[in-house]
Formats: sequence, structure tokens, C-alpha cells
Amino acid sequence: MPDIMNPDIIAKDVQKGGYNAAEMALITAETERIYADLTKNAKPGDGKTFYITTGGPGAGKTSLVSAAQKGDGMLSRAIHIDPDEVIKLFTPYRTEITQSGDTDAARVAAYSKWRWASVYMANTMVNKLAADGFDIVLGTTGTSPAVGHIYDAAHRAGYGSVLLMCHANEETRLASVAKRFETERRFTPEADVKEKGNKLFPEVVALHLGKAHQTFIFWRGAVDAAPVLAAEYHGGQTVVRDMKAFSGFMAEMRVHKPEVDWAGVMGMQKKPDIKPPHI
Repeated sequence: MPDIMNPDIIAKDVQKGGYNAAEMALITAETERIYADLTKNAKPGDGKTFYITTGGPGAGKTSLVSAAQKGDGMLSRAIHIDPDEVIKLFTPYRTEITQSGDTDAARVAAYSKWRWASVYMANTMVNKLAADGFDIVLGTTGTSPAVGHIYDAAHRAGYGSVLLMCHANEETRLASVAKRFETERRFTPEADVKEKGNKLFPEVVALHLGKAHQTFIFWRGAVDAAPVLAAEYHGGQTVVRDMKAFSGFMAEMRVHKPEVDWAGVMGMQKKPDIKPPHI
């Protein structure tokens, strides 16, 4: 089974953490433990589908996936892998926070120390899930052009690809991340919110649309609002599901330069009579 995540890149990424041999042994052991916990009640998928999220921090990706995995929706059988979720399951991260009095500073320090470990664990588990035949939801901002290689690798591994594109304006994303830190004590650098959110446009959006077999576009209009299915893109055509949400998404696209005729690129058409897919 071909790897979806490049092993050489995985190895280089974890080196950025500067971990010693004992820490690497612990990271390896924790990867195996977390994988076993995530898959113990799961069954391999029927159609081998690789779902991938894209959008800046605070756009609502994790909330969307969590809601879509409940009940019998199409994500209910998939295993969700996201470095920011994996780190919460990582024992050393939680231990360091507890031993430091669970202060804001302790959470920031623990995140900064172990973030590359969580990236390593997440990407390693994606390859293991593919080898074991599970449907996968890869939680990622997906804002680097290198994401195209992930699609190509997933397709070579026999997966169909579905993109869950989430976006919101910068104000909403910053407010969402701030609220998440207040309620969940989850730290996200402000630079990530701004840079990764804005890097989605314009080239990377076109890359995603060109690679994914099917795309669902979601727009989050406010910090207290859930992402709304704005449109579905498939076969070079866009079916608008919610015109208000889609207008918000397109308006944000036009904020970023160079100017692109996204309506033309996406082959936009409005078919409000079609019911939204059961995600």
C-alpha cells in the first residue's frame, strides 16, 4: 500500500522539535497507543474515501467534522486525524500542563514543545490507516501548495477524495480561536490564524478544486455560527446550496489578489431545488 504522507517529510518535520532519543521513543509508543484507541471500535470503510479539510484556524473545520461524524452520515465510519486533536491525547503534553498548574503559559509552552510531535504522530497514523483500509478524515489547514502531493498519493493508494473546504473572514477566525482558548484552553498562534487563512487564496483554492474528486464548500459567517454548506463542486460545475453563504465565501475570495474570475473558474450554477448531501 503506497504511503499517503511522505515518510521523508514526516522524518524531517519531527526533527524540527529537537527531541532526544528518550522523547522520540515516547512519541513512537504514544503513536501506537493513540492509534489503537482511535481504531478499536472502528471498521474499514466500504468505498475507501479520503476526506481532507482546508481552511485557516477558526474557520470551523473541527466543529464541522465532529458534527458530521455523529449519526449515520458519510463521515461516521471515517477516522479523524488532526495534529491539533492528536496533541490533546498525547500524555506528555497533558502531564506537563497539569504539573505546571494548568496556567495559560503552561499550555502555550507545552503546545510549542510538542506541536511537531503531534504532526509526526498524525501523519504516521494516516499512513497506518491507509494500510489498514480505513476511511480517513485528514484535518489540516491545507494551505500549502504541497497538499497536491497528498491528493496524488491518496489516489495512488486507491482512495476517492472529498474536500471539505471551510472559510470565514479574518475577524471571525481570530474571534473563534480566542473563544476556543477561553473555553477549551487550546492555544493557536495568532500568526497561524492570519497567515494560513490568507494563504488559502487564490492559487491553493484552484489546486484543491483541481485535485479533489468532490468538494463541499462551507462558510462560517460569525463566531457563534456553525459552518453552512454554501456550495458543492464536482465535475467542473458548482451547485450553490445557500446563496448567502456562498456570497460570503466569494466576497472573501475577492479580497485577495490577484483578482480571479472565480465564478468562471468554478462554473457556477444555481440549483436550489437540489437537497444538500447527507454529510
